Amino acid sequence: MADTAETRRRDDPVSERTELASFAAVWEQFVVALRRSQARNRSSGDRLSLSQWDLLRALGQNGGLPVGKLARAARVRPATATRVLDGLERSGFVRRTRPASDRRTVTVKLTAEGRRRLERTQRWISARERRLFQSLAPDEREQSERLLTHLAQLIEEL
Repeated sequence: MADTAETRRRDDPVSERTELASFAAVWEQFVVALRRSQARNRSSGDRLSLSQWDLLRALGQNGGLPVGKLARAARVRPATATRVLDGLERSGFVRRTRPASDRRTVTVKLTAEGRRRLERTQRWISARERRLFQSLAPDEREQSERLLTHLAQLIEEL
C-alpha cells in the first residue's frame, strides 16, 4: 500500500482532530444559517412550519389519510401530527372526519384553502431551490448533490 498524504493524515491523530474541529465549525455555521432562514420564514406569518409543511405535502400527495398513516407519510410522530393538525384545522387548511364505517378512525383531508396554501408554499420553495441551485457553479452542483445525499443518509443513521 502506497504511503499517501491522505493515509498519513488518517493515521495522525493531531491532523484528524484539526480536521474534525474544522468540520465541526463549518457544520455549526451551516446549521445556524438553516435556523436563521427558518426563523425569518416563520416570522413572515404566511409561512408554514416544517411539521405543517410535511403534513400538508403528504396530504397533497396521498389525498385523505387516517392520522396514523399521515404521520408515517410525513415522517413525524402521531402525537406531533395530532398537535400540528389541531392548528392546521383551526386555520382552515385541513378537515378531520370520522368515517361512518369506523368511528375510531380519524381521516384528514385538505380543504380548498389548504390546497391553495400547499401550492403557494410549493412554488415559494421551488423558487428558493432554483435560486440556490443557480448560485452554484456546475461542478459545485454535482458535488453538492452527492454530498447532501450522503450526509442525509449518515444523519438518518445517527
